[in-house]
Amino acid sequence: MQELGIERYDRCLMTTDGSPPSFYKDGLMDKLIKIAIDNGVQPIDAYMMASYNPAVYYQLDHKLGMIAPGRIAHLNIIKDESQPTPISVIAKGQWVLKDQKPLISF
Repeated sequence: MQELGIERYDRCLMTTDGSPPSFYKDGLMDKLIKIAIDNGVQPIDAYMMASYNPAVYYQLDHKLGMIAPGRIAHLNIIKDESQPTPISVIAKGQWVLKDQKPLISF
C-alpha cells in the first residue's frame, strides 16, 4: 500500500482471513499490528486498523472502539507503541492479565 502512495489508513481493517484456532495460540491482533508497524505503518494507524476502524465499519462505534461512558471497554496495557503485545489487560472492568500473568483461564 505504501508503494502505491496510500497515506491514509482510516478505512483499512486487519484480518487473518479466517485462520484456524491454532494460529491464535500466541495472540492475534498484536501480531498483525506488529507486522504493520514493522513494515512502515505509523503505530497510531496500525492500532486504529485493529480497533476503531472495524467498529466504525460494522457500525458498532457507538459501543466499541474507544473509551467512553456506556461503551464496552477492553484495555491493553503495553510497554510502548512499537510493542503491541500487552503486558496487562482489563476486559469489561476485570483484570484478565496483569504484569504478564493470566488471572483467569480460558
